[in-house]
Amino acid sequence: MNKIKELRKRKGWNQTTLAKKLDTTQANISGWEKDKWQPDAEALKIMSNLFDVSIDYILNNEKPINELQVAQKEITPDLAKEIWFKTLTLVEQLIITTMLRLNEVQQLQVQSYMQGMLSK
Repeated sequence: MNKIKELRKRKGWNQTTLAKKLDTTQANISGWEKDKWQPDAEALKIMSNLFDVSIDYILNNEKPINELQVAQKEITPDLAKEIWFKTLTLVEQLIITTMLRLNEVQQLQVQSYMQGMLSK
């Protein structure tokens, strides 16, 4: 099941209710839930706050981290990474998530561009 749909249903909301909270259309919610297209950065930030999960969780189907999970699990390197990621701002999460979706050449181009911006 799509994460947006799962999170929406957990709240007991229909697509129209979520659409109103995001200032978008029910058709957009339907498209996101059917993986026809992805929400924009602003919608991801709002959903992250509404559902109390990371943007990465919404996009990549990673497991949500909460204090109870941490208390019940051994802290593995993967869990430590997830906990660290949750501490980042939404913008930082979005940047990292986007970079991970790029191929190696594209990542190098972005890094080069950023270095150029810093040297100005």
